[in-house]
Amino acid sequence: MGAITLASVLLLLPVQAKEVGEVGKVGEVDLLLDRLHDVHGFNSSRLWHFVVVGNGPLTSKERRQINSHAEDAVIVRFNDENNFEYDDATHVHVIRHPSWSSRKNGLEEWHISPFSDWVPSSAKVKSVVYEAQYGKDNEAPSDQMLFASTCWDWDFTCFMNQTKYGASTGAVVLSALNENLNVKNISVFGMNWNGNQDHIDFLHPKMVALMCTKCNVHATHTDDYGQGGTVMALSVLGSISIFGCLVFLYITDLEAMAAYRYIFVRQTSSSETEKSRSGSESSPVPLSQPQQQQQQPQQQQLPLLPG
Repeated sequence: MGAITLASVLLLLPVQAKEVGEVGKVGEVDLLLDRLHDVHGFNSSRLWHFVVVGNGPLTSKERRQINSHAEDAVIVRFNDENNFEYDDATHVHVIRHPSWSSRKNGLEEWHISPFSDWVPSSAKVKSVVYEAQYGKDNEAPSDQMLFASTCWDWDFTCFMNQTKYGASTGAVVLSALNENLNVKNISVFGMNWNGNQDHIDFLHPKMVALMCTKCNVHATHTDDYGQGGTVMALSVLGSISIFGCLVFLYITDLEAMAAYRYIFVRQTSSSETEKSRSGSESSPVPLSQPQQQQQQPQQQQLPLLPG
């Protein structure tokens, strides 16, 4: 009877992944908290609240709400920060490698990569994550999972090896924060998980909201994934670039035509002038009409005499 009771209790306990495979159990959040406290003077009460801002659409009200926590919480943004505006508060910039973004923002950087060699040697905070596309070359174990303390279902929803790119950068960060005992509250903005299903949390778009027990997810005002302003900005930049190229070609063409006219037309005009001068010196002066008439008889042949 006691064995049955023990088995029943064990069935109620959450199933944990191996410690080596748990995101957030390798100390990256503790290291980040220590640096924010020791290097940047964040007090302990401030470090329990994180405001995590994805790259999705934000309203003006949400932006004001995020910036209102500039002095009492830790604000986190990701990669190219394509919804960032001047004077927006940022404390931690999370970068997924390989990365094309050269943006540097915030007080601290958190680097996430499938390979530690891809992370800058100067990086202080980093997470190595599993991506199925690299197969046996992965540094992280294939049983790495999100939200290890809360995701204890039996359909492997939270295991990163289920999709090509594993977990999204946002899900990795939220999972790590959720697993850390020092973090009490996570406010989430600009995330809706409506992107490409090559990420496990996009394949299961409700997973983060269900498994992140410390998260308060603010629903985006549209279902679009990513900030529309980025597309507009890229279109404007592309148009400006094309227009600039056309203007450059037009100016270059004008300069080429001017050079052509200066060199060739001037030389041709000079040559014709020289020919005109030399012709006037060597050619006989044309006779006037009376002179032609006077010389006309001299030019006529004399009639032949009969033989």
